Parts: sequence; structure tokens; C-alpha cells
Amino acid sequence: RRVHGAKSVLQYSALTPLTMLGNCFLWSMYGLRLGDPSILVANLTGLATATIALGVYVAQAPTHSLWQPQLRTTLILMCLALPWGCLGSVGSLGCLAASVCVMMFGSPLISLKRVIAEHSSASLPTPFIVLSVLNCATWATYGHLQHNNPAILVPNLLGLLLAAAQLALCCVFPKAGVPA
Repeated sequence: RRVHGAKSVLQYSALTPLTMLGNCFLWSMYGLRLGDPSILVANLTGLATATIALGVYVAQAPTHSLWQPQLRTTLILMCLALPWGCLGSVGSLGCLAASVCVMMFGSPLISLKRVIAEHSSASLPTPFIVLSVLNCATWATYGHLQHNNPAILVPNLLGLLLAAAQLALCCVFPKAGVPA
């Protein structure tokens, strides 16, 4: 909403919507391969959301920014993952999805240096971070109770820790103009 309203990507990185796109793509394939409609539907919804978020980002980003090669790389990796997702083992697909999942939840930390230097969390996407905490807690619970599946449980526990650390940064270094 801030990006769309300001007609600028401000100081946000394209890494967050790009890793979300790749993450939801891989987890959709994993849900399909497991025959688990909960995983599939949730991640197809996430894939649509990531596509919209990326579209808003691209529409507001300067043409000379890093998002273009990052997008190309993400799309190439998704194309390379497609045959592996269809033909490879479900376990290896789960490990790949888990790795990208942790990268996605840690992606806002790319601006950690800026947050500390400026004493402001303005470069952190607070709504994404709050939703990450809720998302990771939900999926970690699902992974434990429904499947006791480490491919779901472990990355979401790690994501919960990363998102909680980012939320703490938002509290310690509030956005400029917001009282602590």
C-alpha cells in the first residue's frame, strides 16, 4: 500500500516478492505431489498474491534498478525447478522448498545495515513481517500436528525466529516520525 500510494518502491528490495513467488511456486508443486489440498490451495493463493505484489513493485520501480536481473534469475530458477518438481523425489522437492522458504522470511534482513545505520525500520516491510509471524506460526503448527513433516515444520520455525527478530527491529527502531 505504501509503495502504490507513494508511486515509489521507496527503499524496499524486490527480493521479498521474488522469494515469495519462488517459495509459493515450489510449495504448490510440493502440495500437488503430496496430494495435500491444504498446502496446494494456500500456496496457489500465495502465488497469486506474490504476482500482484511483484506487479505493483515493478510498476513503481525505476528501470535501472536491480529488480530486472533478479526477476530473470527467479523465473529461470522456477523453470529449472519445474521438471525436478514433477520428476524428482518429493523429499528433495520439500528440502528445496524449505530452503527458499527460509530465504523468503529472511529477505527483509537485506536492509539490516540500513536499519541500524539510520535508526529507522522504514526499509522493513512491516505488514509482511507481521504476516510472516502469523504465517510461520500457523504452518509450523500444521507441519507438526497434521504431518509431523520436517520439510514444513523446520523452515517455518526458522522463519518464525527471523520474522520475530525483524519485528523486534521495528520496535527498537521505529519508522521516522513514529514515537518509540
